[in-house]
Amino acid sequence: MLANTFLISFSTLMIDGRPAPGSREFFAALVRERIPFAILTNQSQRTLQELTDYLEGHGFRGIMPSMFYTTVMAAADEILQMYPKKRMAGYLGGRGMREILRLAGFSVDLDRADWLFVGLSPEISDMEYSYALRLVEQGAVIVETDARRLVRRKKEPYPGAGSIVRMLEYASSTQAMHADMPDTMLIRHAMQYLNALSEQTVLITSDLDREVRSANAFGIRSIFVTAGMDDSFDMMEHDVHPTYVIETLEGLLRR
Repeated sequence: MLANTFLISFSTLMIDGRPAPGSREFFAALVRERIPFAILTNQSQRTLQELTDYLEGHGFRGIMPSMFYTTVMAAADEILQMYPKKRMAGYLGGRGMREILRLAGFSVDLDRADWLFVGLSPEISDMEYSYALRLVEQGAVIVETDARRLVRRKKEPYPGAGSIVRMLEYASSTQAMHADMPDTMLIRHAMQYLNALSEQTVLITSDLDREVRSANAFGIRSIFVTAGMDDSFDMMEHDVHPTYVIETLEGLLRR
């Protein structure tokens, strides 16, 4: 294969709720050949076990919770390295975010906090926005764990967590810490998690603008998978260029 270690974007494995072409076979080859890898995701709704069960239910055999590395994990690792005594956290996100924060040793759901973690949450009330801004006004740093500006549910558009972070930054006149790509924190800490070297690592993704950009900025190779792209997609219109381009993950099995 092209690398000793793979970082695999979760969205590359699944397209519209179905396994991407070749994804189960590629995953099986990694497990069979004991090649180190981590599945990267900014999801905060599902716990690690729920993510495991989800992929297992779609035919990914041998999947384990330890194979995932999330943006919440990256942010927690960054904070614990830089500010080990600041362990009070509020959050806007799902039970997956809460699980990771507790596992990392943070005290969660406090009236005062050092950090405000923000991820995707389907229904955020005005009361929760008020709670978040109060924490920030009292000194909490906003931690963006999902940079998506827009998400779609049943084809309907909704503001993504990235848009919520921009709103909170503007309302509080502060700047957030960014754990999601295109920033490089997720890649950096995922590589530490795997004890991987830059020259041996490749990011596999179907996101050109955010994730390939992050790989380029960090200095690792990238594989851009075009499966699932509509006919209007034209790579030449983009200013970001991956190291390799393949149509499906089956192409990697032949290398």
